Formats: sequence, C-alpha cells, structure tokens
Amino acid sequence: MENRIIRQSLIWGLFAIILIAGSCSPASEYVVEPNRFSELMTQDSVLIVDVRTPGEYQAGRIEGAINIDFFDKDFTSKLEKLSKENKLLLYCKSGPRSGKAAKILAASGFGPIYDLKGGMIAWYAANMPVQLSSSGKRL
Repeated sequence: MENRIIRQSLIWGLFAIILIAGSCSPASEYVVEPNRFSELMTQDSVLIVDVRTPGEYQAGRIEGAINIDFFDKDFTSKLEKLSKENKLLLYCKSGPRSGKAAKILAASGFGPIYDLKGGMIAWYAANMPVQLSSSGKRL
C-alpha cells in the first residue's frame, strides 16, 4: 500500500512538472553576435534602439538606430511607447545597459528582442559600419 502511494505521488509530481513546463512561454530575449545583428537589421519590422547616452550616440551609432538614454529618468516610459509589433534590436557600449533594457521590455510583453553581444565595442571590433553624423532620432 505504501509503495502505491509513493508511486501515485511521483506520477502526480511528474504530471505537475510537465504541465508547468509546457505553460512557460518561449524566450523572447536573444543575445546575438555583430554579424547576426547586422543580418537582423535587414529584416522587416525591425526597430534598432541605442540605449547609450546622447553623447555616446552622437559619437557614432549603428545606422537607423533611435536613441533612448538608459540613464534618463523617463527611460522605462519611453521604452513602453515603442511598438510591440517590431522586432527590437538593442545595443549599448558593451552590453549591460542593453541587457537590462531587454529584460524590462520582455517583462512588458515585447518580443522578440535581440541584444548585441558586447555592444558597440564588439561592433567596432567586427569592422561593422558606423554612422558618425550628428543627426539622429532621440526619444
């Protein structure tokens, strides 16, 4: 009798684990290398977001990127104004700010979100193109 109770408990436990695991949503955040980031830029419905400071943004950015300063007091509210219909490509100088921004966006229901691994440092190291003009779009 005791073995039967243990077996039933194990079966129900496994059933609960399978049920919980099956209800989890797939990952919506991805960390990608510069070459993959560049490929994603060519796809439809993509928004490139630079989360560095305005000074960093003006010094050199990825073409087509808009700037939302991670340190701005309205950062989260500005992120939430972005369209949830777009794939979001995020970057910063080296990765931590865009990684945090990706988590904020994922928690707000955005996705998919692609974070440039190593940020602009990796972008420069991969000899990817950089836009140097002083114009650009800031939110």
